[in-house]
Amino acid sequence: MPGIAAYTQNRVDARLWSYPSEAAYECDGIVELEFEHEAAMAAAGETAVVREWLPADELKFLDGITLCRVEDGARQIRPGLLKVMIAAKLLDESESAIRRLQESLGLAGCVEWSTERVETTAHRESLGFEGDPPSVFASLWFAGEGDASRAFASGNWLKALESAVRRATAWQMDPLKIVG
Repeated sequence: MPGIAAYTQNRVDARLWSYPSEAAYECDGIVELEFEHEAAMAAAGETAVVREWLPADELKFLDGITLCRVEDGARQIRPGLLKVMIAAKLLDESESAIRRLQESLGLAGCVEWSTERVETTAHRESLGFEGDPPSVFASLWFAGEGDASRAFASGNWLKALESAVRRATAWQMDPLKIVG
């Protein structure tokens, strides 16, 4: 596909936390695809790769796919740090809800964190998809697996996070940079 600036595969190593149930969101991985600019993304969407080849190929290895578009996502590879991603549906779409989410992340004990609001979602009719897709993704980077495990084992920050979302799941990721 022309115009790709970065492509990162985030493979799930472990589910660390879900709210309100064990299966708020389920996935095996999250792909982050970044384009050089908006026009490059639009042009890629019109290619045979995106319109024909990709949907046909996805049927061979995917049970479902939910496409979530965010603008200006954060740098997704941080060498030496452990990556955790959270998919969350905010209680509402207000600025105060995103602020509550961000305030809770600031208490998580991670080295760095970022949030990306979902602008639009799409899916393939031929595959399963998330009926209530996330409205925000958060990426948290911890010094190591022990720090991440301790953060998700308990903590007031999780109660604060739960007060900002209707549902959410956090996964420990194994990011693999393919391009960029």
